[in-house]
Amino acid sequence: MASLNEQLARIQAHIQKQINDSLYHEIASVTKKEIQNSIDTEIYQSGIPSMYERRGLSGALGSGSLADPNEMDYNVKDGVLRMVDSAERNMSYGDFPGIGYDLSKSLAYNMEYGYGNEWYSKPRPFLKKTIENMRESNSHVIAMRLGLQRRLGKDVVK
Repeated sequence: MASLNEQLARIQAHIQKQINDSLYHEIASVTKKEIQNSIDTEIYQSGIPSMYERRGLSGALGSGSLADPNEMDYNVKDGVLRMVDSAERNMSYGDFPGIGYDLSKSLAYNMEYGYGNEWYSKPRPFLKKTIENMRESNSHVIAMRLGLQRRLGKDVVK
């Protein structure tokens, strides 16, 4: 018969596995949608520079745009979801090499913190807005609860 400590360790490991699974599936999905919404309001709705053509409004799948969920890489380790938007800048605009854009930083970083004085190159903090929206709506908390209820049961997770 396993000792109490061994039983508790197994229970803790089982719960952590369910949490990680919920982070990987439900929370990642909700976070991607929240990021897409923030990109739409903070970046896409702010206008389009005249020399630029958007790759995908509202994050069309496969567009390679900042809001494309396929460009949002993520992993879960030790109960932490890490997500990175790995979209590249639109390379078809080679005649405008960066226009002040910091080529050593990601597209997401340049949009979040800005890279110049033109209206389109000023900070458009979509990640900050995503965090604010998620704190207000508790969408991540709701998704975690639903995910854990599905995995552990509604009688275990209220």
